[in-house]
Amino acid sequence: MNSVFSQFITDVSAHIAESMPEIAWIDQYLGQDQTRIRPTLAYPAVLIDFDRTEYSMTGEANQLAECRISFRLLFDNYASSAQKAPEKTRATAFHLYAVEKKLVDILHNWQPDDGYMQPLVRVSSASQNRNDIGLKIRILSFTTAWNEDISFYKL
Repeated sequence: MNSVFSQFITDVSAHIAESMPEIAWIDQYLGQDQTRIRPTLAYPAVLIDFDRTEYSMTGEANQLAECRISFRLLFDNYASSAQKAPEKTRATAFHLYAVEKKLVDILHNWQPDDGYMQPLVRVSSASQNRNDIGLKIRILSFTTAWNEDISFYKL
């Protein structure tokens, strides 16, 4: 692959699959959660997207790419976390935070084996509730950077 983006999705997907067999679906984010019905994914699912990449020149044909990557962690939300709910039900509802912590643990400071980019650094997390389609979504954002040779763009 000649794209840092496609290579990264391939590498990080393999890393997540190997480290977290409880993740049932890994893919790039294509707006799967922006539908009127629940997307046909296996849950929990991780969807990967490149939110923003800034480029700056470092030399004649080289650029520094600084990138923010999001990992959407989707859960089918069936359990109640209400204070008066049965303890087993609450444990099921709160399990998503244990899965999130494990995902952060395997991603923060991780970098692909051949070192084509700097290690991932977590910078934020957010929640999104899609009760209308039965999903709880945690959005984890990381930053990284890499050098890119742009000489092949020259005519």
